[in-house]
Amino acid sequence: MPSVIFWRGPSQLTGEPILALANGTGSVVGGGGAPNVKTGAVVQVYILRSDMSPIAAVKTGADRAICGSCAMRGDGGGNQRACYVNYFRAPQNIWKGLHGADEVAPATLARHIAGEHVRLGAYGDPAAVPLSVWLELLEHVEGWTGYSHAWRTCDQALRALLMASVDSPADRFDALRRGWRTFRVRSRGQALDEAELVCPASAEAGHRATCQDCGLCRGLSRPAKSVAIYAHGSTVKWFPSAAAAASEGVRAWQ
Repeated sequence: MPSVIFWRGPSQLTGEPILALANGTGSVVGGGGAPNVKTGAVVQVYILRSDMSPIAAVKTGADRAICGSCAMRGDGGGNQRACYVNYFRAPQNIWKGLHGADEVAPATLARHIAGEHVRLGAYGDPAAVPLSVWLELLEHVEGWTGYSHAWRTCDQALRALLMASVDSPADRFDALRRGWRTFRVRSRGQALDEAELVCPASAEAGHRATCQDCGLCRGLSRPAKSVAIYAHGSTVKWFPSAAAAASEGVRAWQ
């Protein structure tokens, strides 16, 4: 499936070279194919290192440029990863297909995807890309979803677009006091907060809506309760240790 690169520049997280591209259902980004059962038919945005493959970045810890200090990265060498994204599949395949990919300005792509729904960060943290790029890209869309693990250190204006991705009740409380809405990954049996609801697109909610239909995860642009979901994916066994590491991070920041 063709990809369209709409931004290259230094990571807002580390200063290293990265790029952002769109891949999915928009007319300029290659329609067709079955939509993601959870997200629905949305334009998928990937954030990648521009100087090395996703596999090389993960194995050397260079994925920090696109993922920051997210505890779900594991040990920084590709081990004990709790991230649900299989970096060696879609991100790696997209990387392999980048040679000769079209490159356009964010405002140009925005006109082509007008009326569509966009998933910011199908891989990579949107906070790695300047806010101004996202504002241009989203100018004419119907809706979007976006999450960041870098909510403590990123441009705080991103609260308007993104959910703070949190992995523990303590993490969530810290994000709330900083003014973010949250998307919390929780262990099975862990209670919801009174100001949280179960992700309607999740398995535990019976997939009663797709992200495209729901539209809750738009940061402060969508005033509503925060959202929670059970840890999921093939790496779920590593979630408890990663969540514990995230909690340690909270204590370090306090």
